[in-house]
Amino acid sequence: MKPLINPFTFAQSLIQERGGWTVAVIETSIFWPPQIQSVEYEGKNFILMPYEQAQGTPTPTLPAIALKADSYNLSVDAAKKVILEFASALAWLEGGKLEIVHWTGGDRPRSMGIMRNNGISDYLDPEHIPQHLSENARTALAFFREGISLENPFYSFFSLYKAFTVAISNAKSRGIWMNANKGNLDDHLAVKRLRELEVDGRDVGEYLYSGCRHAIAHADTEPFVNPDQSEDLIEISKNLPLIRNYVELALEESFGIKRLKTIYKEHLYELGGFRGLVDSEAYAILKNGGTLDRDLAINIPDNLRFVARREQHFYALESFNADTYALTKGGIILNFKSANELIKLRIYLDFLNEKLRFDPLHDFNVTSNRSDQSAISNEITALEFTRCILSNGVLEIWDSTHRLGCTEAYIPINAMVNFEYFDDQINELKGMLK
Repeated sequence: MKPLINPFTFAQSLIQERGGWTVAVIETSIFWPPQIQSVEYEGKNFILMPYEQAQGTPTPTLPAIALKADSYNLSVDAAKKVILEFASALAWLEGGKLEIVHWTGGDRPRSMGIMRNNGISDYLDPEHIPQHLSENARTALAFFREGISLENPFYSFFSLYKAFTVAISNAKSRGIWMNANKGNLDDHLAVKRLRELEVDGRDVGEYLYSGCRHAIAHADTEPFVNPDQSEDLIEISKNLPLIRNYVELALEESFGIKRLKTIYKEHLYELGGFRGLVDSEAYAILKNGGTLDRDLAINIPDNLRFVARREQHFYALESFNADTYALTKGGIILNFKSANELIKLRIYLDFLNEKLRFDPLHDFNVTSNRSDQSAISNEITALEFTRCILSNGVLEIWDSTHRLGCTEAYIPINAMVNFEYFDDQINELKGMLK
């Protein structure tokens, strides 16, 4: 993840480059950005191209994923492979259909086709997209993407079951695994279907294999499904949420590929880079709600960057060092100040609850010095920083190369942001700059 690159303006510069572009034209139920956006994935810059209605063109084009293959010394076939891997990871992240319907390419990225049933969102957040996976994990994600993208319920079930077999490779243990994980199902439609099968006295693992997977794949022995029988269509359709939920749990267990709901439930990313502040023994004390000894060494990095981010917008405050700290039950309070000592900021590392806590109304202070040009510029950035956080933004903390922590989106309670106030203050300060 690049901390200070706007993914929309960066994408605009990339598509101006002539070269060997490979483009996957897609149909998707994922909410797709309405303007071109770059996403870095495993060291390569992919371009998400939106639905477009070009002037003078009777039909709009489909969304697409583009990669400048020659920038990475990739052949067309190799570029298609990495685009497919990226698409599978993205489908897993967003949990929606992403089907490649056509390939194109040339010296510039261009899409084609007619738009059908696609949604848009101002920004596609790629932060938690799974990367650097084993070949088996990639294969499982490929079958998962295919399964949730196909509109035919028989083929959809079959692909999802194939994803399950990749994750749970021992054929004899699959039914046992399903029955053992019934209590971990967390999709309401999956749980509802499970309850229906239990009322009928079905063994869920055996039923999903013999009564569904085997019945779809084979027609030479009973039972088998008939595409013209509405009862078969309805039954397999009712089982799709169940097999999908099992696949999701299996991929998490076997490959460590976490769903967004799991990531947000655990929210380990909030303090991910701060766990190294103390040794493992001290960390265990904090996790149990204890208070550290004051004499314990705490390794607080210097020259940190504090970034306010909301979607593609960001405002960075540079060069902060720790000033003081305080120890609490289950956590550490850190006080920082800027190099010019005009900005002070406080964060609370709540290890007990795995939370990074910051309140822009109480933990942020700016001393105004309008006789100094650099101080005026800093004050402008501080106002933009505060406005961004108050507008449901997040606080990110970076060292020179890595993000150490990230808060949840800030939600003001019983308050609204006075944008006019911020605009007036920022414009006044900009008028003071020479």
